[in-house]
Amino acid sequence: MLIKQFCEATGLPRDTVRFYVKRGLLKPTIGSASGNRYQHFDAAQVERAMLIRSGQSLGFTLRQIAELAKDYEHEAFSVKDKAGVLRDQLAQITARERDLREMRRYLEAKLRWLEAGASGAQPTFLPRLSKPSAEIRARRGKRP
Repeated sequence: MLIKQFCEATGLPRDTVRFYVKRGLLKPTIGSASGNRYQHFDAAQVERAMLIRSGQSLGFTLRQIAELAKDYEHEAFSVKDKAGVLRDQLAQITARERDLREMRRYLEAKLRWLEAGASGAQPTFLPRLSKPSAEIRARRGKRP
């Protein structure tokens, strides 16, 4: 299928598909007959696009997805490696949840303060940005 049909099949905008191709996340075949340079996508590329979107929804960056896909394709990805990646991602999500709870508490306190006439001490927000654990930072050295 050509890029238009691929976009329809995946729900991805054309610019996103082109970006994924440029980054090497998608690998369409290129026509060669009589100067035809059209990109052709197959069902495997549709599946790969869906995996990319799923990975992004789970908080993985495109860089991480590309590296994980490369390891997977080269069969250099053991069950232990997979479990480690998932464990790291869970830790990141847990830290992000904590940060979001702090932001919510602040916004709720600020709203109460405003609705009460903005009298008294104004709520303050000092974000405690979550930092990855030493284990996660060490793994990132191996895998972005």
